Amino acid sequence: MEQLADYTIRQTMRESNHGLIFLAEPPERLGITGEVVALKALRGHSDADDFRRMANELRLLHSVDSYYVIELLDAGNAGGRLFFATRYCPDGSLEDAHGRLSEPIIRRAVSDAARGVHALHEVGVAHRDVQPANVLLRDGRGLIAELDLAQLIDGRSTTVGGGPLGALEFTCPDIIWGHDASRRTDIWSLGMTLHRSLTGTGALGQIPATGLLDACRYVLETRPMISDQVDSVTRRILERCFSEDPADHYPTAEEFADDLGSTLTEVSS
Repeated sequence: MEQLADYTIRQTMRESNHGLIFLAEPPERLGITGEVVALKALRGHSDADDFRRMANELRLLHSVDSYYVIELLDAGNAGGRLFFATRYCPDGSLEDAHGRLSEPIIRRAVSDAARGVHALHEVGVAHRDVQPANVLLRDGRGLIAELDLAQLIDGRSTTVGGGPLGALEFTCPDIIWGHDASRRTDIWSLGMTLHRSLTGTGALGQIPATGLLDACRYVLETRPMISDQVDSVTRRILERCFSEDPADHYPTAEEFADDLGSTLTEVSS
């Protein structure tokens, strides 16, 4: 099997924004014998920008004390290739959740992820890439991952990391307009994540695949339309996420999480 530092790679799981995520056997020094881990490695030889990006993600993981943010286990540099290891989430992510997971599980996972996003906000960071693929599932709960697009929330709103914005379907139009990432933009993305995961469809319909400019124009000109598949309780939550009136917005991701979590019994009854 292929080796990366003292990790044994079993298989490639998926691509991330700037590298690959592997399923790997950890070294004995971590003291988690019998488990596998998710090993994220940047592509090819790392330059100064790659190092800063990785350092940013590690700093964020260390700065947040929340069960709902993926746990960092290790980090290193193997011959110029930066990597870090996190807990493996055997149940995958919310990507393609519709039809695979029950609605209560989806709601709980998005509610959990929102608590992780809130924890990031509380240390001054907007996630900026909330989408179903970045909500991981472990032991019946949701965890938010992939922090390398995160942006500081402060007076300067300095972008830390860079790279693509992620799937446009889940990117708040404020970001496309060039406004700062914020609590509001992440909550909008949480709403889009919930809608896609519950219904299997995007609230913006079919985004054009004819080019980035056409796709951005479409997103900016299209108001979210909530699917008829969505129950009335969840519809009210999504309407707050997507409202054009700032007075209707959730002030925090935690309040969104509380509302979504409180509907679990009501929706399933």
